[in-house]
Amino acid sequence: MNETKLINPLQAGTFKTLPLTVAVVFEDVATGVRARLSLDHLACRLEEPEPFRLLSWRLDLLGQRFFQKQLADPAVAVDIVLFSLHGWQPLTGAAVAWLAGWLADRQKPSCALGVLLDSVAAAQGLKNPVVRQLQQVADMARVGLFYGGSEGSTPGVSQAFGRQPMAGVLV
Repeated sequence: MNETKLINPLQAGTFKTLPLTVAVVFEDVATGVRARLSLDHLACRLEEPEPFRLLSWRLDLLGQRFFQKQLADPAVAVDIVLFSLHGWQPLTGAAVAWLAGWLADRQKPSCALGVLLDSVAAAQGLKNPVVRQLQQVADMARVGLFYGGSEGSTPGVSQAFGRQPMAGVLV
């Protein structure tokens, strides 16, 4: 079995230093936990103490006028926007508008867009409405898109990776 080797950006001599600022936009508690566990796992693989600075928002808040400005301001300095969704419905107009605003106003030209979906939804690839929608947005903005899938979350998985979950707030 081949194991994927992750390259630590600090050791590789790339232009970006850690921590990366990651905005997680999640659909519900299960998808929020999935994103969090995925980032915890990646943090362990990078072997860096604090590789990510997290901002976490529920998807439905992007459509509420009160939160739109509050969420837009910190997002301009984000390196990665990671959506964690079930993946059966296209993104709402409000979410697409927020994403377009981030891409237009971002301060960091090299950034990425990602989405974590339920396994069956992710297996559809570009046939999935969310992946197709985000790929179109990423292509227009000339940013990379990565996507993957997994089923729900299991309590205690972060401890199985040998470290405590990263600090952060799920709204």
